[in-house]
Amino acid sequence: MQKKVTSKKGAPLTKRKGIKRLLPVRKMTSLIKVVRPNATTVIGTDESWFNAIEIPRESFWVPTNTARWVWGANDPFGAAAVISRRFRIRRVRDVISATLFFAVDNYGVVLINGRPVINDIKQNTPRFFTNGRTIDISDFLRSGINDIVIVGFNFGGPGTGFDLPRSTANPAGILARLTIET
Repeated sequence: MQKKVTSKKGAPLTKRKGIKRLLPVRKMTSLIKVVRPNATTVIGTDESWFNAIEIPRESFWVPTNTARWVWGANDPFGAAAVISRRFRIRRVRDVISATLFFAVDNYGVVLINGRPVINDIKQNTPRFFTNGRTIDISDFLRSGINDIVIVGFNFGGPGTGFDLPRSTANPAGILARLTIET
């Protein structure tokens, strides 16, 4: 006779032996980039980021081989885009260096684990997308799951007072590359 399994409160528990993991759980787990020990891991923007769609690089935007220019997939011609990526670091104490290269046309906000890393003021600054900038993000990382969220805005121009949709005449894009050395 099989013994009845119950919870601490005495409620019967169903057996889970032989039940496969649910597909959505497996899919979400596969989207987490794992930072390997004793290696340099590069996580660049591309279509694997949540809500990101690759867009053509404008000739005046900084080029890179390890990331792609993206914008929001939910509204590819919107005035703003929100993208994100999840990655796992086994032990943060093993991180030797961690940097974020960030370029945006026109300005943006970057959060790592809910903490602001970059918070640009509303502006049209060509150096943000022609040169980009590199920031040390070591203090923003933690052991286990880490999240980076980027919000990009397309400046509408002086005197407009608001942001305009992305277009051929007024392009917009986000480029980010995390480099984590363990």
